[in-house]
Amino acid sequence: MKKFIQYLGVLLLGIAVVPSAAYAATFNTDPADFATFQVKNATRQGTSGGYSSSAVADPGETINLLVNLHNTANTAANNTRIFFNIAQGVAQSSFTANGGAVADNTAAVGNSVTLTINGGPQTLTYIPGSFKLFTTKASILSNSPTFAPINGQADTQALAASTASGMNIGTIQAAPAAPGDPFQYQTAITMQFRVGTTPTQVVAGNPTVSTNSVATASCTDATLSGFVNANGNSSVTTFFEYGTNSSLSGATQTGIQTFGNTSTNFTQFVSGLTQNTTYFFRANARGTNGVTVPASNIVSFSTNSCSSAVTSNPTVQTNPATNVGFTDATLNGFVNANGNSFVTTYFEYGPSFNPTQSRTSSVNFGNTSTSFSAFAGSLTPNTQYTFRAVAVGTNGQTVLGNPLTFTTGQNNFFNPVTPFNASVQTLQATGVSFDSAIL
Repeated sequence: MKKFIQYLGVLLLGIAVVPSAAYAATFNTDPADFATFQVKNATRQGTSGGYSSSAVADPGETINLLVNLHNTANTAANNTRIFFNIAQGVAQSSFTANGGAVADNTAAVGNSVTLTINGGPQTLTYIPGSFKLFTTKASILSNSPTFAPINGQADTQALAASTASGMNIGTIQAAPAAPGDPFQYQTAITMQFRVGTTPTQVVAGNPTVSTNSVATASCTDATLSGFVNANGNSSVTTFFEYGTNSSLSGATQTGIQTFGNTSTNFTQFVSGLTQNTTYFFRANARGTNGVTVPASNIVSFSTNSCSSAVTSNPTVQTNPATNVGFTDATLNGFVNANGNSFVTTYFEYGPSFNPTQSRTSSVNFGNTSTSFSAFAGSLTPNTQYTFRAVAVGTNGQTVLGNPLTFTTGQNNFFNPVTPFNASVQTLQATGVSFDSAIL
């Protein structure tokens, strides 16, 4: 089967067959690897699993196409190019799609999948913005993709007849670069297509988002505020743009927050601002279709003078994490405002000894002493995380709590690439007689 895939990839590239041993890097040669190109009915099977070599769909349903890549050699795969080739705009009852990949130092890999349409010929249409690139196993498990543009290329660059004109997704690291987990750099690319022109189900529209007035502002930091309506999307991500230009030209983007199908206010703490300066900011939201929607309004605020700010700092303490699961945990802390008229709190956390990799949403308090908590999600199972509580007073000074650790649980119910190994042990025989024994 592997030889067939490599042969097909070579045909798609229009180059001569070269033995795989001649290449420094190789794709998908591990026995646990998935097929390079797969398809599924996303309307019926949802977001997790369900991919195979064929699918059936009704008019109005959505299908996903997937390219799987796992570099099983000792050398990184350079300038990896991928492609999805399927007929669009032509009504058919059955579709054959081709997909695959090649790097500068690998053989081409790829194969075909089939899609059967119920009820007669229908067209297929790519859903703009649905391109998703997952560059690691962790990003696959936490559903944290990278959206186009990729290396300056639009998502439609991947809709090509072969890798020669496909999308360059860059370097895929070699499996031995991840000791203990040869699938750490598992890479997956997905694109969605709609069958026919009229959905048979209610399709979520774009989320709606608005910018609220700034929640808090001091001489060097502020808490930005917005409101989002998911508008039927199963999940929605939000972020802010901010800067000193009223048009937000050259603006800075905050980190993202993720919500479910809900309507909610959201905030984001920003620091490192210049005192006595006017800033402008805007809220943004992105739904499950990958389209980013900016708020229609831009709001301004001004930082004050640090010389007139409160001089005392709040005190903050990190308390042990609770409700630790496979992929989430509740982080806890205690803050004493220490005379500050308001204090902003949040948590920094990350794997091993890197607590600054991620941060939770900010929570604001007045001049009080109180416990506070925040939810941390999309964590990696069976992984130690370090976290600490953080507090910022009206004087703009950031105070760090003591670091603590917790370890997420081992999720044995979903491991898409790593097989489980059974174990067996021989014990001493008992009940031994002249003609029998219990083993």
